[in-house]
Amino acid sequence: MKKKHLLIAVLLLAMSTMVYAQDDPLPFPHEPLLDGDSDSCPPAQDDYGAPLPTALSAMPKFNQSEVGKPINWAPVAGVLDFCGFADMIFCSLGALEDLLDDLAYLGPMLQCINLDINGPLDLDADIPVTPNGIPDALYELGLLQALYNQGDPEVMAAFQGNFTVLKDLIIDALVEGGFIAAAGGLPNLIPSLAGILGGFATLGDADTNAALDTLLLLLSDIGLEPPEGGIQAITEAIPALGPNGDYDGDGATNAQEYGYFVNFLEYSPDEYIAAIMDPDQVPPNPLELNVSPAGKRVPLGAEVVFSVSVKPGQGSAVGYQWFKDGGILDDETGSQLVIPNAQVSDSGVYRVDVDIEAKDVAQYSITYTLIVADMAVPVGSALGLVALAGACAMAGVAGLRRRK
Repeated sequence: MKKKHLLIAVLLLAMSTMVYAQDDPLPFPHEPLLDGDSDSCPPAQDDYGAPLPTALSAMPKFNQSEVGKPINWAPVAGVLDFCGFADMIFCSLGALEDLLDDLAYLGPMLQCINLDINGPLDLDADIPVTPNGIPDALYELGLLQALYNQGDPEVMAAFQGNFTVLKDLIIDALVEGGFIAAAGGLPNLIPSLAGILGGFATLGDADTNAALDTLLLLLSDIGLEPPEGGIQAITEAIPALGPNGDYDGDGATNAQEYGYFVNFLEYSPDEYIAAIMDPDQVPPNPLELNVSPAGKRVPLGAEVVFSVSVKPGQGSAVGYQWFKDGGILDDETGSQLVIPNAQVSDSGVYRVDVDIEAKDVAQYSITYTLIVADMAVPVGSALGLVALAGACAMAGVAGLRRRK
């Protein structure tokens, strides 16, 4: 019940006034609030109880009391800022912390500096969404943000469409549940939530979509039913922008580039975004594979040993899985794979996937093509080599004599 209570609280707090009060220019990009620093949040009301413009970043303008109303996107032209959205959620929830004690725990999770909630699901946890190791607002949504602010038409259309669908889904549930007018003073919560959720949906990541679908299921008590077919059925995705995408086409996923450029080289968010947009910046594979005996062609009956390791300074391996010709090799989950008596059927493409722990966990792969000779070669010793060479020489001499 606790996880349902926490998640229901998020949307119950979207009971906001319908006036969006923001006309003054805001700094861009938003400077993240310090961890748990609610004192830096702008006051929601003045000394007389009147709502104040509390936005930390530019946000789309729309009527928050009705579904389907048009959206004015002009305020975020060139200055879309997911970090500002995240800190605005944090500040909005903090404004009602006294009403719901659980918000003291939930709010900081959604803050820009902490936000990482789109990893694999953990249905046994109080909050079933988990991190995937890439900070959401500063890094994982950063590529989408950069392309949107550059005016990329495909990215702008996808994000704006997803934002519209999700803000209407939220408003419809709150209206039907009778919650939309129960409280005031939080005019930025709905656009902030729709912004973050719309950004996640645009990434087209399977783990993220599964997490969003689970959140909707848990919020069914207030009428927020998941759409038929899941979140992907009502949103538009651009998978190249997600963690498993390869936006610049250099052969490394965006997540792998994060693991190298940020965790290893300590790139800033701007430097990281530039790297994943530049095919000339390619992270090296941190894996090294040694095979004994050396050479891709080995004699029939030989013992073949594959041994994988992580290059110095690039993290520690925390998991292994070996494959042959794309099929998983059951129980082969160590740093070595041994073929004790190689046969022709053992020929093929071998791959090992290695989970590497640095500041997060990222997976890398390395492959090797093995060919097992179809006949044994009697060269097991130095004497055997000499005998073989001598036999070949004598056969050559005999052949020359026969041709004379």
